[in-house]
Amino acid sequence: MGNKIFQMLVLLCAFAMNTRVTWAQFSGNISGNVQDPTGASVPAATVTLTNDSTGEALTTKSDSGGAFLFVSLAPGNYKIAVVASGFATTNLSVALLTEQTLNVPVRLSVSTIAEKVEVTGEAPTINTADSRTQLTLESQAVAELPLQGRNLIALTTLAPGVTGLGLVGGSPGSAADNFFDGDPSRRQRERKG
Repeated sequence: MGNKIFQMLVLLCAFAMNTRVTWAQFSGNISGNVQDPTGASVPAATVTLTNDSTGEALTTKSDSGGAFLFVSLAPGNYKIAVVASGFATTNLSVALLTEQTLNVPVRLSVSTIAEKVEVTGEAPTINTADSRTQLTLESQAVAELPLQGRNLIALTTLAPGVTGLGLVGGSPGSAADNFFDGDPSRRQRERKG
C-alpha cells in the first residue's frame, strides 16, 4: 500500500511539473508580407519585432516572396521595424492576443537620398603686388627626384613658369645664373642690360 501511494505521489508531481512547462508555452504568431509601393514583394528585408513590456527583440529576414514569420510569442504589444535597402524604415505597433495568428502586411516607401557636403577651409591668400613664383622642396623630395648628378641649380627649372637660359657668367651657384619666368620681353630687357 505504501508503495502505491509513493507511485501516485511521483506521478502527481511529474504531471504538475509537466503542466507548468505547458502553461509557459505561447502559441501567438505574427506573420506578414513586405511589399514596395507598387505591391511587389521585397526579399531580404530585415524585420525586427520588439516586445514593448520586456524589450526583447527578435530579428528575421523576409524570404524571396517577401514573407516573414515570428512564432510562439507571448501575448502583448509589439513594435515591428522593417528595413530594406533603398526604402525608408517602416515602424508599426501591434497587439497580439493569446493563440492569435496576426497577419501584418508591410508596405515600404522609397527613401529619399539626402547628402550634405560641407567644405571648410580657407582659400590661399594671393599677393597681387608680387608676381613671384616659388617652389619649396623638402630634402627627401630632392633625394627622390631623377636628376642627373643631383645638381640643385637644375631644380629651379622644375618650378612652374621657370625656364633656364643657361649660364651667363661665372660658375653654377655664383649668382650669375639667370632664370626667368618665361616672359620674352623680360628676357630681352635682361639680355640688353
